[in-house]
Amino acid sequence: MRFGRPETITLRDIGCHFSTSNWNVDEHALEKSYCALTVQNAKASTYGLKIGLIWWVIGMALAAVYFVHVYRFFAGKVPVQTDGQGHGN
Repeated sequence: MRFGRPETITLRDIGCHFSTSNWNVDEHALEKSYCALTVQNAKASTYGLKIGLIWWVIGMALAAVYFVHVYRFFAGKVPVQTDGQGHGN
Protein backbone atom coordinates (compact mmCIF):
# COMPACT_ATOMS: atom_id res chain seq x y z
CA MET A 1 0.00 0.00 0.00
CA ARG A 2 1.58 3.27 -1.09
CA PHE A 3 0.90 6.81 -0.12
CA GLY A 4 2.25 9.65 -2.18
CA ARG A 5 3.51 9.71 -5.73
CA PRO A 6 3.81 6.30 -7.42
CA GLU A 7 7.24 7.03 -8.94
CA THR A 8 8.96 7.47 -5.58
CA ILE A 9 10.27 4.60 -3.49
CA THR A 10 10.73 5.40 0.16
CA LEU A 11 12.47 3.58 2.97
CA ARG A 12 9.01 2.74 4.29
CA ASP A 13 8.23 0.93 1.03
CA ILE A 14 11.48 -1.03 1.19
CA GLY A 15 10.88 -1.94 4.82
CA CYS A 16 7.32 -3.10 4.07
CA HIS A 17 8.62 -5.26 1.22
CA PHE A 18 11.24 -7.02 3.33
CA SER A 19 8.96 -7.45 6.32
CA THR A 20 6.21 -9.12 4.28
CA SER A 21 8.27 -11.11 1.76
CA ASN A 22 9.05 -14.78 2.24
CA TRP A 23 12.68 -15.52 2.87
CA ASN A 24 14.03 -18.69 1.31
CA VAL A 25 15.84 -20.44 4.11
CA ASP A 26 18.00 -23.44 3.35
CA GLU A 27 16.59 -26.08 5.70
CA HIS A 28 19.61 -28.30 5.16
CA ALA A 29 21.97 -25.57 6.34
CA LEU A 30 20.09 -25.39 9.64
CA GLU A 31 20.75 -29.09 10.21
CA LYS A 32 24.50 -28.75 9.69
CA SER A 33 26.15 -27.99 13.01
CA TYR A 34 29.22 -26.40 11.45
CA CYS A 35 27.00 -23.76 9.78
CA ALA A 36 25.26 -22.81 13.03
CA LEU A 37 26.33 -19.63 14.80
CA THR A 38 26.64 -20.56 18.45
CA VAL A 39 28.47 -19.00 21.36
CA GLN A 40 31.18 -21.63 21.08
CA ASN A 41 31.63 -20.99 17.34
CA ALA A 42 31.55 -17.18 17.65
CA LYS A 43 33.84 -16.64 20.63
CA ALA A 44 37.49 -15.73 20.37
CA SER A 45 40.16 -18.20 21.37
CA THR A 46 40.85 -18.74 25.06
CA TYR A 47 44.36 -17.34 24.65
CA GLY A 48 43.03 -14.16 23.03
CA LEU A 49 40.43 -13.69 25.77
CA LYS A 50 43.09 -14.07 28.48
CA ILE A 51 45.39 -11.55 26.80
CA GLY A 52 42.46 -9.15 26.35
CA LEU A 53 41.58 -9.43 30.03
CA ILE A 54 45.18 -8.75 31.08
CA TRP A 55 45.35 -5.65 28.83
CA TRP A 56 41.96 -4.47 30.10
CA VAL A 57 43.13 -4.70 33.75
CA ILE A 58 46.37 -2.85 32.92
CA GLY A 59 44.50 -0.16 30.99
CA MET A 60 41.91 0.40 33.72
CA ALA A 61 44.68 0.65 36.35
CA LEU A 62 46.54 3.22 34.22
CA ALA A 63 43.32 5.20 33.69
CA ALA A 64 42.61 5.23 37.44
CA VAL A 65 46.15 6.36 38.26
CA TYR A 66 45.96 9.10 35.62
CA PHE A 67 42.56 10.22 36.91
CA VAL A 68 43.88 10.56 40.48
CA HIS A 69 47.05 12.33 39.27
CA VAL A 70 45.13 14.91 37.21
CA TYR A 71 42.65 15.68 39.97
CA ARG A 72 45.42 16.14 42.54
CA PHE A 73 47.58 18.19 40.18
CA PHE A 74 44.77 20.61 39.33
CA ALA A 75 43.21 20.65 42.81
CA GLY A 76 42.25 23.92 44.43
CA LYS A 77 40.61 27.13 43.41
CA VAL A 78 41.67 29.02 40.34
CA PRO A 79 42.46 32.69 41.09
CA VAL A 80 40.42 35.04 38.93
CA GLN A 81 41.01 38.79 38.87
CA THR A 82 37.79 40.70 38.74
CA ASP A 83 37.10 44.19 37.50
CA GLY A 84 34.84 45.15 40.40
CA GLN A 85 31.63 43.88 38.84
CA GLY A 86 32.44 40.18 39.14
CA HIS A 87 33.73 39.77 35.60
CA GLY A 88 37.20 38.54 34.75
CA ASN A 89 39.64 40.76 32.90
